Amino acid sequence: MRNVLLRKISQLVIFQAALCALATYLISRISLMGRIGIATFYKEYKFLRSPWQTYLSIFIIQLLIILLLYALHKRFLGRITIRASVIVLILSAIGLWATYYDFQHTFSHRVLRERFHLGFYLFWIGLMITSLFFMIAAPAKKEKDIQTPFPEDPLSPGPEPYKTGNNNNTGLS
Repeated sequence: MRNVLLRKISQLVIFQAALCALATYLISRISLMGRIGIATFYKEYKFLRSPWQTYLSIFIIQLLIILLLYALHKRFLGRITIRASVIVLILSAIGLWATYYDFQHTFSHRVLRERFHLGFYLFWIGLMITSLFFMIAAPAKKEKDIQTPFPEDPLSPGPEPYKTGNNNNTGLS
């Protein structure tokens, strides 16, 4: 079962790498006005002008989330993994909404073009896919499977036979 999960996680990582490549391509399609703005005013976003730096930053974040959820799945009960996945799902949904809201209501972000916006939407959707993967594909461990009781010793005496209230009865009378 562990090999199956590792194979599925490797497929998830390949999918996330492709999704990050697509997101990077879309982010690199920034408008001329956006490039000028990053070069002059918003220097903290300078890494977005370089596709390989953008790809690495997005992909490393995706890998860290995958590794975190895998470590939780491997170490704890399934419900802890599911709770962590739900938290990641909620936070990524909030991030997607906040990104959408920011791109629609901030003029300097609005002029960056829709392709640039789609790249960041794909980043948040990728996080959602990762959390859904660990909620669905990774089966939850049951407490019974973890705490199995020891089997009974066949040589140990069994339970006491049932006794009636009349102990003087010796059989035939």
